[in-house]
Amino acid sequence: MAELPVILRVAHFSPNVPAVDVFLKTPGAADATSNRALQNVTFPNDSGFLNVAAGRYDASVALAGSLDGVLNLNGAELARGTSTSVFAIGLLGGTGTQALQLKAFADDRTPVAGKAKLRVIHLSPDAPAVDVVVLNGGAIAARPVTNLSHSNATATALSLDPGTYTLAVVPAGASTPCCRPAPASR
Repeated sequence: MAELPVILRVAHFSPNVPAVDVFLKTPGAADATSNRALQNVTFPNDSGFLNVAAGRYDASVALAGSLDGVLNLNGAELARGTSTSVFAIGLLGGTGTQALQLKAFADDRTPVAGKAKLRVIHLSPDAPAVDVVVLNGGAIAARPVTNLSHSNATATALSLDPGTYTLAVVPAGASTPCCRPAPASR
């Protein structure tokens, strides 16, 4: 039986931070060119889903070309068969919930027969809590996500029937969309 991989995705979602390098290393190891996993990652890009060996890791982020990590996530346990996304979020010079940080989210990538799964994560550091709504002819038809604040995610993925949905973001409790993407088929 083949060993299940560990799936890891790393993303730069901090809008006012320049390009960065990402290091993935054994706990306590220094940042070095040998453990640089990604180079010159710019906002808002990600690594895609990568296969890595199971184990305990330290992750750090440094300005591109530097070996001096400025953000660290130490002792992350990546178990076989799991999927994890690690995002650099917040603002350079931010404080409180807007502080620059690395945050990990467990991903559920298990398919559900006849359904599409949608995970919602609020990563806009200067936006208030939001609702994600389904629009029908410009009117709100459903509000599947409510009061989601920065750096938080839905507890589980939304399970959607196949179809075309127009989703929008509104400030929590509001009725006028502030962000309206193109319709998406799921």
